[in-house]
Amino acid sequence: MISRNVTFIFLMLCATFAWAGGPNSLFVGTGNFIPGGSNDVFNIDPVSGTNSSLFNADVWGMCSDNVNGLIYYTSADGSGTVAGSNLWVFPVDGSAPTALLGIISSTGAEIRIDGLAISGGTLYGVHQFSESARPAGIYSIDLGTLEATFVVALGEGAVGGLAADPITGLLYMTNDATGMVESYNIGTNTFAVVCAYPAAETDIDGIAADDQGQAFLVTDDAGDPVYVLNIAACTYTSIPGVFGVTDTFSGGAAFVCLGAAAAIVPTLGEWGVICLGLLMMILGTVVLTQRKRIFAV
Repeated sequence: MISRNVTFIFLMLCATFAWAGGPNSLFVGTGNFIPGGSNDVFNIDPVSGTNSSLFNADVWGMCSDNVNGLIYYTSADGSGTVAGSNLWVFPVDGSAPTALLGIISSTGAEIRIDGLAISGGTLYGVHQFSESARPAGIYSIDLGTLEATFVVALGEGAVGGLAADPITGLLYMTNDATGMVESYNIGTNTFAVVCAYPAAETDIDGIAADDQGQAFLVTDDAGDPVYVLNIAACTYTSIPGVFGVTDTFSGGAAFVCLGAAAAIVPTLGEWGVICLGLLMMILGTVVLTQRKRIFAV
C-alpha cells in the first residue's frame, strides 16, 4: 500500500513539473459590440484545441499574470462611461468570480484600452485612437491607482492587440495598418517586424504569447481559427476557433504556470534530475519501511 501511494505521488509530481514549462490555457473573448451578438469567454487547450465556455463578458483587451495566476481584461461593462476603460480580473483556476477593479484613467479622464500585457511585473495597455491629451500608443498602468502613463507612440488606429513574452518581457502587437506582428523592446525603446499576418487576414485584435516561442493570434470573426505563430520561424499552424458570432474586438491571454518565485523555468533535463532525486527518496522510504516491518516481526 505504501509503495503504491508513494509511486502515485511521484508520478503526480513529475506530471506537474512537465506541465509547468509550457502553456496551460489560452483565454479568449470578444467585445460583444455587435447588437444582438454575444460571445462567451473561453478557455482553450493550446495543444489539443479543446475548449470550454467560462462566462459571458465584454472583452476588449486581455492578458495573463503568470506569476499570480490571474487574467486581466478591459471591458465596456462597469461604471466607466468610456468603453474599454473598465479593468476586470479573475483567477485562472476559477476559485473566485470576476471582479471589477475600477476605471483606468489618464491625465484626469477615462481612457480606452484595447490591448493588455504584463511585462516585468508592470501592466501595459494599448490606446488605439488619439483623444485630447492621450495620443495613440502604449501606456503603463499602475494597478494601485489605475492611472495610465504614456510610454511610446503608435500609429493612429493601427495596433489593437498586445502581449508579452513571459520570460523575456518583450512586447508583441498586431498592427492592422502594416498587416504585421511586431515587437517592442521596452528597455531599448526599439520596434521590430516579427512576421506578416496569415494570408487573407487584415484585422487581428487579440494576441497572446507563451514561453515556448509561440504567439496566438485571435480574430473576432466567427469560424476563424486561432493562429499559432512560431515566432522564430515565422510560420503558422492553427487550432479551432470558438466564436459563434462575428464581432468588432477580440482579446487573448496565454497563461503559463510560472509560480510565485519563478523567473526561470527549469529545462526538461533539469526536471529529469529533480524527478530522479524524488524517485531515490521514495525508494529509500520504501526500503526503510520494509526493514522496520522485518525487525518488528
